[in-house]
Amino acid sequence: MTLHLELPAEIEARLKAEAQEHNLSLEDYALSKLLAQSAPEVAREETAGEAILRLTRETFGTLPPEDLAKLPTDFAVNHDHYIHGAPKVQE
Repeated sequence: MTLHLELPAEIEARLKAEAQEHNLSLEDYALSKLLAQSAPEVAREETAGEAILRLTRETFGTLPPEDLAKLPTDFAVNHDHYIHGAPKVQE
């Protein structure tokens, strides 16, 4: 389901600020607020993928940009190298 809302500018600004405080996109934050207010039978469990994304946002969303810039760009391919010291995989 897709839901489009026309919000007054001041409410949209407040929601954006709250979403940023929680390191979430406006859409994810609004959905979490709606689910929290809905009946228990409407709320759904968080999927594993959503949990990983949430934890990543919570963890890396609090890092200063200069520290984020120091992270390796090839981590997905070379995670065994960075975690266990295995030889790097050439991309």
